[in-house]
Amino acid sequence: MRLTNMRLKIYIIQVITREFVKCHDVLEKNIQSPYPLL
Repeated sequence: MRLTNMRLKIYIIQVITREFVKCHDVLEKNIQSPYPLL
């Protein structure tokens, strides 16, 4: 059970990171200016 929870957390973190990077890339392409990361 613990191992499954750990895998789930890692998976969720990876998905969130991927989505964040995607959004950041889109922002950089659309608005060519440095935005502070929140």
